[in-house]
Amino acid sequence: LGLALELHGAEVKTAVLIGQALEELKHWRPHVLVAEIAMPNGDGYALIREIRALEYGEARRIPAIAYTTYTRAEDRTRCLAKGYQMHIAKPADPGELAAAISSLAAAARSDKPSGA
Repeated sequence: LGLALELHGAEVKTAVLIGQALEELKHWRPHVLVAEIAMPNGDGYALIREIRALEYGEARRIPAIAYTTYTRAEDRTRCLAKGYQMHIAKPADPGELAAAISSLAAAARSDKPSGA
């Protein structure tokens, strides 16, 4: 997936574990986060909860996509309620995923921070 997104012009950093992702976010702020809900040492809900806690008080939040095999309507609703802006079911065409990432990144760029 990372290679496919790079072919669409994205800069990609990957992390398998929640701790790796959080450590990476200390040094790099992505335009959009794409996360799997099923993770080896937790889940994407714990990841987004940690990220949103770190962002508390910030004017801008990292837009996030849940890219997952959990495809029921309840799964989508839960992802959006937990802090993801989009839910995309696996497998998705890399071009479709790249378009979703571009859309979220563009929306985030056009949003003005609170108080601005």
